[in-house]
Amino acid sequence: MEEHASQLVCPYANRPRGDLAMAVQFVLVAVLATVAASSALACTDDNVRGAAFNVPRDVHRLCLFARENDALGREHFARLARWFDTEGKDFNVQLEWVVADDPNTNWADYGLPSAPPTMPVTALIGCDTASGRAFIIDHWDPAPTDAELSVLAHSPAREAIHRGVLDCWAVLLHVPGAEDHARPREVLDVVAAKWSSEYPPGVSIVRIARDDPRERLLLSFIGLDPAGADWAGVVFGNGRMMAPPLIGPEITEAGVSALLDALRTACTCLQSPERLGVDIPMIWKPDWSAQAASLLAPNTEVSEAPAGMDAEASADVPLTQVALLTLAAVAATIALVSLTLYVRGPKTGRNQEDR
Repeated sequence: MEEHASQLVCPYANRPRGDLAMAVQFVLVAVLATVAASSALACTDDNVRGAAFNVPRDVHRLCLFARENDALGREHFARLARWFDTEGKDFNVQLEWVVADDPNTNWADYGLPSAPPTMPVTALIGCDTASGRAFIIDHWDPAPTDAELSVLAHSPAREAIHRGVLDCWAVLLHVPGAEDHARPREVLDVVAAKWSSEYPPGVSIVRIARDDPRERLLLSFIGLDPAGADWAGVVFGNGRMMAPPLIGPEITEAGVSALLDALRTACTCLQSPERLGVDIPMIWKPDWSAQAASLLAPNTEVSEAPAGMDAEASADVPLTQVALLTLAAVAATIALVSLTLYVRGPKTGRNQEDR
């Protein structure tokens, strides 16, 4: 019985704590390397533009702020909920009821310093997932009407953006200034012509007037000053607005080209699409991303294909992925060997005496 009892003793029970800590460290290295390798495997697209169609969209919030027993607020919320159930299924905006008199409400989560001065009131709260920042896009007192909800989800510019990002490298969004100057318009036209020639099918240009009521949501999202200068931005992927935009004298051929060139970056592991901007609130159906044209920038370097792999398949595996996968394999091997030696190492205590 005593012999059997000794066999039930945990093999780690009498090991020095330093050895155990070292073994745990090896395991952690293997886990971290495996996670890194998983990220590398996700980077199967040729460039940032292609990878952008495979990342989750930012989800913004339409928040109705009201006191808990506010009957009018509840009535408006029910109407908004019905609209989302029917018209807002593919909209990257979710409806949220916020109890304004709850002492646990964290107003910083909504980009607000404190509760709104009047209630009920509805606000569209933007979400920058990469930075965790919340910001106010627009608001309605007490809530958007059915007509305003339609403008919230649909507009001519966003329809054009949807078509452009699928067929081209990106969309150049241009809002002429209060005093329309020819120079920014010419710059964007020149860059678009250059891209059509050097990187077909190039980019498309969408221009909107800053006083167009149909584009209230988009104009509020980019935070335009009604009396400001020309504004230009790049939209790509599932409707992601690249940051930063270009305003007034910043709209140069070099400035616009620098933004667009980021989309041709070969390794999406180092240049993540999520960190390049924020998704526009817009309808995007689940099957649209699969319709995106596959675009590969000319003169993209392709390493020599390893034995057993053709050149085309090799082009789909960037060197960063190979390095991370190799690191994961080495770390996993070290962890396995370390644990094996640790378990099978010299016995101590009662087990040693029994031998």
